[in-house]
Amino acid sequence: MSTCTFSRLIPVMALWVALVATASGQSPNARLGTYEKNGQSYFALSLLSQAGADSAQKNEVVILVDTSASQAGRYRAEEMDALRAMLANMKPDDHVQLMAVDMKAAPVSAGFVAPQGPEMQAALAKLNGRTPLGATDLEAGLRTAAASFAADGAARTVIYIGDGMSKANLPTDGPLQKLVSDLRGGHVSVSSFVVGQERNIPLMAALANQTGGIVATERPDQVGASVHASVLWPTAASLSENVAATYPVEMPPVRSDRDSVLIGTLSKTTPVKAEVNGMLNGKPVKWTWNVAPDKPSEDFGFLPKLVEMAANDKGLTLPTAGSPALREAAYVTLNSAQQMVKIASEALASGNFLGAEKVADAALARDPGNPEAQAIKEAARKGTAAGRAPARTEPELKLAGLSEPAAAGGLFAETLAEPPGFLNRVDSERRVLAGKMRAEVEHSLGAAKKIMSTNPEQAEQELKLTLEDIGRTPDLEPEVRSQLLRQVENAIRLARQEKIKVDQATAVAQEQKAAALEQERLNDALAIQQQRVKQIVDRFDSLMDEQRYATADEEIVPEIQKLAPGTTIDTGLTYAGRFQRSVHESEAVWRLRQDQFVRTFFTVEQALVPFADEPPIVYPPPDQWEDLTLRRQKYKAVDLGKVGGTEQRIFNELSKETNVDFVEQPLKDAMMYLGDLHKIPIVLSQKKLE
Repeated sequence: MSTCTFSRLIPVMALWVALVATASGQSPNARLGTYEKNGQSYFALSLLSQAGADSAQKNEVVILVDTSASQAGRYRAEEMDALRAMLANMKPDDHVQLMAVDMKAAPVSAGFVAPQGPEMQAALAKLNGRTPLGATDLEAGLRTAAASFAADGAARTVIYIGDGMSKANLPTDGPLQKLVSDLRGGHVSVSSFVVGQERNIPLMAALANQTGGIVATERPDQVGASVHASVLWPTAASLSENVAATYPVEMPPVRSDRDSVLIGTLSKTTPVKAEVNGMLNGKPVKWTWNVAPDKPSEDFGFLPKLVEMAANDKGLTLPTAGSPALREAAYVTLNSAQQMVKIASEALASGNFLGAEKVADAALARDPGNPEAQAIKEAARKGTAAGRAPARTEPELKLAGLSEPAAAGGLFAETLAEPPGFLNRVDSERRVLAGKMRAEVEHSLGAAKKIMSTNPEQAEQELKLTLEDIGRTPDLEPEVRSQLLRQVENAIRLARQEKIKVDQATAVAQEQKAAALEQERLNDALAIQQQRVKQIVDRFDSLMDEQRYATADEEIVPEIQKLAPGTTIDTGLTYAGRFQRSVHESEAVWRLRQDQFVRTFFTVEQALVPFADEPPIVYPPPDQWEDLTLRRQKYKAVDLGKVGGTEQRIFNELSKETNVDFVEQPLKDAMMYLGDLHKIPIVLSQKKLE
């Protein structure tokens, strides 16, 4: 940081002291800093709470954790660390609900639970396993969080953890005003811990300013402890008549742990009286501040530009959530003025006096006391006059005679001090060339920085071309050439590092895409299987309605057992179908038994019908019965089977007589001989022989 830049940051530190410190005879809970420009008085009013935090206050907190695609890798780890630090700084009787937000907000915890209980630990594990995908709709997340509070009189706080980039629903003035109005109407404070590669701190600071919250980037434990602060929600507010304009137009809530800041203009630099009527934890409260203005100070030189920007939207997007936020706004304003001073210096070095004067005026509008901008403006005005005057007046444009240290030395005096002579003209041309090359290099560095996060390879190629241009440019001072080369080489190394990050991010994105495609394929397969199961179940129901129980049990149940084995569908169809089939078949058997029982009784009744013995039955005499019995004796051993073919031949051979002599021959060999002799099969029964 240059000496000049450091000297411009000292007023910002003084501003912080001016709004927080208590001066002699000044009220300890209010401060009024002022600045005058062109007869107009500007002010910054700091109002502190007139009561401490309510010890009996009940707290309900909804923590929104950004799970969009931008919060992957180390940013997810930082989010989880910040979340744990917040929960550790909450009290056991606080009620916390954890939600994940991207395209919409989804509860992770089972309602409002204790911040350190087992339910919250389970919610943390579930949140940590959530895949970061999509973009963020911040408005939808805040509305869902606000709608989850119970109407029990507890203090309501929404804590957002993320980068604040609402790319799924870009906030504009109209919807943002409606969102702020709804949050204030529900007495919902919005605090945030901003973490991520791209951080929209101004948006989160504006929400904190309008809803009585806080915003932090380094201390998440402070955000967790801040839920115990009490907030006064204004219902009516008034300022004294000497306040010509104030921003935000609607009085912001007043917290017990930080001040609330108003900026605007004064018609008279006289004491200001502020009155606020509001509700504090359901109780009506009226606070009054009487504050005398401080002496106009250059420390508040940024106020004219800040008030001008606030007037465009009535202070809706003012990021002044307390004196630290006002200090940050002052730093941003002064830093933008310093950047304009740099641009004006390059324009002056290249001979563009008119452009340098305009840019210097813009820098002075942001930082009226900037000595460099004043010197550039003076030098540019003299340079413009020199271009219109005769050549003989050129020696009068030298700045060597100026007595102010800021204007007597440096690049501006050297640029305009152009004594006659060839060597001086050559030196001047070199300085102009060096300024032009610096401007080109800075433009190239700026363009590369814009695309470095998305296309680092292209950024590296363009920086290499710039490096070649520096090497080919003649008449550059060695020191200037070395400085520019170092800047470009550092940028090239940074681009290569970014390329590694982008490649890793691309690989992760491709992996996530592949996982998503695989999940989609599995979902489609599951849907197809479920459709097939549904069709089979419908067919089963149809068969059961038709009382075709056997068909349903034998044809449909095996298909279900293949598609969904071990499921409730398998169990239900198998047992329910078989039970109904058994009941149906049992009923059929019962009906048949009853029917046959009745029919059998019918035959009994039919057998009881008498018949006439006419003609009578006459049996033969006994000797005739005995003769019949004797004649049937020959039929006792009659084979009713018909003999023929092979069986007849075997019977014929067995009826023949054969004489043989076997001496000391085994029975087996004898049987084989007889079988071969008669050509019939003979099988010995070993069991009978034994």
